[in-house]
Amino acid sequence: MSNTNHLALSEVGIVLHKAKSGRLIIKIDENVSINHNTLLFNSSGKNIGWLNELIGPVKSPYASIILKDDKFNPISGNKIYKSNSKIQYHSNSKKIKRKSRDK
Repeated sequence: MSNTNHLALSEVGIVLHKAKSGRLIIKIDENVSINHNTLLFNSSGKNIGWLNELIGPVKSPYASIILKDDKFNPISGNKIYKSNSKIQYHSNSKKIKRKSRDK
C-alpha cells in the first residue's frame, strides 16, 4: 500500500515526452521552485521518479526526470506533482569510503 495518498501535492509541470535515454522530459510551470533529487508524482499520487536536472532557459525551464520504472509510459500533457513535505527527496548518492593515509 502506498503512503503517498496522504501527501499534499503541488503541480510542477506537464509531460512533454520520454527521451531516448529513458528520461522523462517535462516543462516546468512558472514560479515553481524545485530542487535536484525532488521526488515526483503522477496525478494519482504514485511516485514516478525524481528530478535529475533542469535544462533550458532560467525563466522557462524544462526538467529531466529519472523514472523509477522504465516501463512507465507517460502521456504528453499529463501533470506532474511534487510533495509539499520538506523531506521528500531521493537519495541516489553513494557513500564513498576514503582511504586513510598513514602519517
